[in-house]
Amino acid sequence: MSDIKIAMIEILTLGGIGLLILAIGILIWVFRKRKAVRCTERITGRIVEHIFRGGGVMLPIIEYRVSGRTYKTIRRFRGVITKKKISPGNLYVDKGAYVSEKDYLVIPMGAATNTKKMAEELWPVGERMTVWYDPDNPAKAFAEKKPEGMSITSVIFISMGIFLILLSLLIGYLITI
Repeated sequence: MSDIKIAMIEILTLGGIGLLILAIGILIWVFRKRKAVRCTERITGRIVEHIFRGGGVMLPIIEYRVSGRTYKTIRRFRGVITKKKISPGNLYVDKGAYVSEKDYLVIPMGAATNTKKMAEELWPVGERMTVWYDPDNPAKAFAEKKPEGMSITSVIFISMGIFLILLSLLIGYLITI
């Protein structure tokens, strides 16, 4: 097989992977947008616990009732930003987490970080929170606010897909020169 044919196979593979990643990013965005459009009913739920996913990520779990049945949903954010600032006076961090205006959860981190205490201060168990749910399927819901814009996950997938497609086109152009 000639070098040109091998290069073309590599370009098509790279472009195909880019197209696949782009499609995944678009699907994530479309499904999230569709869920947001369908969640039209509003109810008040209560925070019942918190989950901790590692890397400083902490999320409240909200319980709500619709037509006598109890459901739970997790408060999700557009993204999570951890700010690490380790200094002799800032080794242990147990406060300062907040939700930004653009719906990012911002978590300060130190050498030792007490995310449990931060979660309890930010979202006390028993506190009320608005839940938006789909009247046709109440298990599908958003807590506190419906998402606006694209999630960071869909932005990353779409950006990487476009980058790989453009890279394959650039390589193809450079080979043909």
